[in-house]
Amino acid sequence: QPKYAAVVVDANSGEVLFGDELQCCRAFPSEPLTVTVKHNGTPLDFSFTLTHVPVVNSRVAKILSEMAGAYFQLIPAQVKGHPGQYAVVNVLRSEDCIIEDRSM
Repeated sequence: QPKYAAVVVDANSGEVLFGDELQCCRAFPSEPLTVTVKHNGTPLDFSFTLTHVPVVNSRVAKILSEMAGAYFQLIPAQVKGHPGQYAVVNVLRSEDCIIEDRSM
């Protein structure tokens, strides 16, 4: 059963804050998201906001949707100082990638 959380925009910094990121819950922003990424200069395909939220460009968003759409919620966002289409990546599901009984 998915949990739901509000997306909050910090009034001082303007940064997007999610509830508990580890709960893998769907977010419903009440206003368009504007984020600042850590990386300066030429925009990267994948980056993080100052609060460690993943952000992708439209090309990567399309790939994520096609390959693993059920695992992610892509929330449209504007990246300060960078024109173009971007999305905040909200992880909805995770899978163990290590088989414990086969590990040393």
